[in-house]
Amino acid sequence: NGMTLERFLKTIGRGCEEYVSTVETWERLFAARGLDLKDMGVPVRERRYMMRWCNHYRNGAEPRFISKLKSKARKNRPGMEKRRRQKYPGYAPYMFPEQASVDQHGEQFRERLRERRDEARRSGLL
Repeated sequence: NGMTLERFLKTIGRGCEEYVSTVETWERLFAARGLDLKDMGVPVRERRYMMRWCNHYRNGAEPRFISKLKSKARKNRPGMEKRRRQKYPGYAPYMFPEQASVDQHGEQFRERLRERRDEARRSGLL
């Protein structure tokens, strides 16, 4: 299919094309393990990315550039911190109006329970 080492590393992107002279040959890249690439001086992120794409290519996937900006692996999504702090993540009272009545009923039940407990303490049962 005309794939060369230079073209492969340039296509997958993320700065891997810098290591064409380090890796030298196509066979050396595909036979290399993590430690071999480490000995060649390839940083961790790039070597993991290169090894992942070598495996994809072995399995028949054509190399393509994946922008890091549109990656689904980002952890800091807007609003996520707020949802983590909420009592029920992703829950908003306006989304489930029937849930508000259930919450209100639960609060009334807890209040009655507190009153009964206080009354039992006053009378000496607890």
